[in-house]
Amino acid sequence: MSNELKVFTQEEVAAHTTADDCWIIISEAGQKKVYDVTKYLINHPGGPEIFLDLAGQDASEDYEDFNHSTEARKTLSKCLIGIIKEESEEVPKAAPEYSE
Repeated sequence: MSNELKVFTQEEVAAHTTADDCWIIISEAGQKKVYDVTKYLINHPGGPEIFLDLAGQDASEDYEDFNHSTEARKTLSKCLIGIIKEESEEVPKAAPEYSE
């Protein structure tokens, strides 16, 4: 089994927004990570609504606003399925200006 994570676009993650298929994005160490939390919905102490309200989206701010335990962070890490494809930040080169 490969240890490489699958690469997703934000649009792909946005398609997973139901109780039967719930993905979220959380940024960690400068990298946006994709988690499939579907199987954890019913076990979440705050209820499934917390994930469902953020399904298909970047939940980083909401996740970090709450002081999660080490155990909660370990549980989340088991749901990791991939990372978000980094958008190209390359600036297009300007066309050279010629004067005559």
